[in-house]
Amino acid sequence: MRYWLAAAALLVPGMAMAQDVAIVRAGDLHLQGFGGFSIIGGVNRVSTTTFGAGLKEAQLLVPNTNGSVGVQADYSFTRRFAIQADYSYLAGGSLGFNRDYVLDEPTTRLRRISVDAHSSARIGTMSLLMRVPLLSRPRLVPYVGVGAGLMRTHSELKQAVVGDAPGQTYSGSSKANDLIGSVGGGVRYYFTERLGLTCDVRFYAGPATRTLGRVSVGVFFKAH
Repeated sequence: MRYWLAAAALLVPGMAMAQDVAIVRAGDLHLQGFGGFSIIGGVNRVSTTTFGAGLKEAQLLVPNTNGSVGVQADYSFTRRFAIQADYSYLAGGSLGFNRDYVLDEPTTRLRRISVDAHSSARIGTMSLLMRVPLLSRPRLVPYVGVGAGLMRTHSELKQAVVGDAPGQTYSGSSKANDLIGSVGGGVRYYFTERLGLTCDVRFYAGPATRTLGRVSVGVFFKAH
């Protein structure tokens, strides 16, 4: 019993003092899982013209669930600079409704519209990170990053229109791949030399995409 008490007395202070030196080194490999939400933008627009040129043009704004989950891996080739690969799933939203309209025409006419729409996206990027190690707070490591990648947007639409021009009933899905750039920053906090939390803010934009901002929190493990 005395042996275990003595070992604990040595171990606990040792854990508390383990981070008295900077813990970011060249050759570090970090693996991370994260979850977050969108603060601006999103992938919650479904356009009817995406599915068929003969459909009446309309933009369906589905409720944005804002949720995002993903994984990251980064390798430090110097103490300050690292390359990061990032893959995430972004939930867009879903929308379903039925509407009946009485058209104000010389002859009274009814029109019914039924819509079921869904959207989501997957984002993959490669980024260059610049870390800013703080000698006075070695557990806390801020960073900034810029990168580029691909956003794959997926949309599904089931639309039925009764009482209007023919050809407005449609069911299908579409996928679009768009180049994007990213910029952001965040901070890592090390509980131990290998385990900690990350808070990250990223902004994505491209020629054919809406600007998207995401806040995320993740758990990382330093594998090497």
